[in-house]
Amino acid sequence: MLKKIINRIKWTYYDLVIFFVKKRKVGKKSKHFFLINTNSTHELNRALTFYEKEPEMIEWIDSLLKYKIKNDFVFWDIGANIGIYTLYIAKKYNEAKVFSFEPESNNFSALCNNILLNNFNNVYPFMVGLSNITGYDNLHISVMSPGAGAASIAIPYKYTISPTIFKQGIYISKADDIIKNKIFPIPNFIKIDVDGHERKILSGSHDLFAREELLAIMLELEYVDSNDLNIVISEMNKFGFNLSKVSNWKDLANDLIVQNFLFERMI
Repeated sequence: MLKKIINRIKWTYYDLVIFFVKKRKVGKKSKHFFLINTNSTHELNRALTFYEKEPEMIEWIDSLLKYKIKNDFVFWDIGANIGIYTLYIAKKYNEAKVFSFEPESNNFSALCNNILLNNFNNVYPFMVGLSNITGYDNLHISVMSPGAGAASIAIPYKYTISPTIFKQGIYISKADDIIKNKIFPIPNFIKIDVDGHERKILSGSHDLFAREELLAIMLELEYVDSNDLNIVISEMNKFGFNLSKVSNWKDLANDLIVQNFLFERMI
C-alpha cells in the first residue's frame, strides 16, 4: 500500500513538473549530455532515471571503443522509444551512424523531435518494427503517450492491466531482408528492447548475426526459467557470440523473468 501511495505521489509530481518544464538535460554526469522534450510524465521519468534504470546499458555504451573499432561505427537501436540511448550514443560518438527503429507513432514523433532538438545529423530514425516476417501487422497500444512504451506487435501488450486502446497499422521487416537488400549498413552493435518481441527479431536475423562486422548485442530478454534462457544462449553461441554480462536487475512480468544480456563475438 505504501509503495502505491509513493508511486502515485511521484507521478502527480511529474504532472506538475511537465506543466512548467518542457525540456530536460539528460546525461549530466558526463560531458555528453543531451536534451529531450518532456511533454509527458513518461518522458520525464525516462530522463530522470537515465542512470538508474539500466546502468549496464550506460556502462556498455561508454565502453564501445574497447572493441578496437573506429569512431565511425554503425549502431542499431531496435525499440528506440523516444531515443534516450540513441541520443546518448549520437552525442558521445559524433562520427557514429545510429539507426533507430521505433514503430509506435507517439514515440517515433518524440524521437524525431528529440533528434531535431539536439541538431544531430548522425541519427537515422525509421518507423519500422523488426520481426520474423516482412509485411504489415497491427501494433497493439495500451497507453497513448510518448515514452510509455506500452505496445506490442500482433498481440496485446502484456505488462499492464490496461487493454488495447488503439491498433496502429505498421510495416514490419526481418533484419535479414533489409541487409539483403542493402537498405541499411551492417551494424557493429545492436541494442534490442522490445518487451517480449525479441525472439521473433532473433528469428529474422540469422544472416545478420552471422556477419563478422557485428561485434556485440545488448538484448533485453524475457524467459521462463534457466532452461528457456539456455536455449537462447545456445542459439547465440552458434552465431559466434558468448554471453559476457547479465544485468543485476531482474523484473518479473506475467510469470516471466526479464533481464539485459550482453553477447559479444568470440575472438
